[in-house]
Amino acid sequence: MIATRIDETQARYRLLETTRAYALEKLEEHAEVDVVFRRHAEYVAGYLESQRAALSPLPQAERVAAHLRQVSDVRAALEWSFGPRGDAEIATRLAVPATQLLLELSLLSECQLWSERAIALLGSQHPDSRREMEICATLPFALMYTEGNNQRVRAAFSRALGAAVRQQDLDYELRLLSGLFRYSYWTNDVNNAIDLAARSKNVALKTQDPGDLALAESMLGAASHLTGNHLVAQKHFESSLGYARTGSRFRAGLHLFNYVSFSLAGMARSLLYRGLLVQSLDYANRAIDEGKRSGRPAILCRVLAMVFPVFLASGNAELSAQCVAQTADLASACSLIPYRALATGQRGQLLLLQGTIEDAIPLLRKALKELHDQRYEMLNVDFLAT
Repeated sequence: MIATRIDETQARYRLLETTRAYALEKLEEHAEVDVVFRRHAEYVAGYLESQRAALSPLPQAERVAAHLRQVSDVRAALEWSFGPRGDAEIATRLAVPATQLLLELSLLSECQLWSERAIALLGSQHPDSRREMEICATLPFALMYTEGNNQRVRAAFSRALGAAVRQQDLDYELRLLSGLFRYSYWTNDVNNAIDLAARSKNVALKTQDPGDLALAESMLGAASHLTGNHLVAQKHFESSLGYARTGSRFRAGLHLFNYVSFSLAGMARSLLYRGLLVQSLDYANRAIDEGKRSGRPAILCRVLAMVFPVFLASGNAELSAQCVAQTADLASACSLIPYRALATGQRGQLLLLQGTIEDAIPLLRKALKELHDQRYEMLNVDFLAT
């Protein structure tokens, strides 16, 4: 009646489908469905909470595999907890680790849904609490990719950052500063990006963690790149990579930002604009390899977006086409809306490289409009130049 699967750490049990249907029918007959679903939701919440510390230091692939084993239970527990016969206290408690799990798995639409429902349910519960901070911190990271860089994203980051400061939680403060920095970076708000990068460096100096310093230096490099100071940008990116070599690899996952791939891609762009194409190509390929190792589609798409101009400048149509195809596939599979528009514009640039101007211009104009509407102005710069 029960299927058993034993892995390296524990035995896992599953009812056969026919047995499950019969058992559910009996629970309904005896009015015990909610009793069992409550126990299940409490168990899932407790299990996820107990696993957070254990899973954090693991490589990305192992964390994802562990999360995938839990995702069906998490969905069922969320549906009941937030449902008409659910429990608000269990729901908001469960939402903290559940939304982080969904974010880790790049299930961004689901992450947004449950984060929004949890924030609405919080209401006046747990004001200025760690629970409020963690739930609010998840939403803007999902919104950036499902809706674009609208004012909801900025407001969500600001609310969560305020909660982190009140909680005096430096890890979350730095995570949210990096999120706000990305918002400013993609919207070409240069002055704000510079301020946020400097503030992040101050926080990193307090923690003295090499991973935190690597993150802050990568942001300072990107801010310098925005101002056109590519030599200074290169120095910050090199500093970031130096700190990353001595730091713990799981810090990138903690901040939901792979600073290694970002710094490698930043180096590629800085070297390109300094006219050092051969070195730029080397860093571009290293950035893509690191993006693939991250296991996160959004991170790999970000890297591909940053290094695509390097492949174009090299005149390598085959590599450029592979980059476009990979971006388009990832964006479509994971609902990464801005990167779908990006792939459209990249196709236009590739057609220009091949001399097909009449087909290229409509694609570039389409991408420009869509990215402008989504406020991804940084991604539009190359298309405007083209």
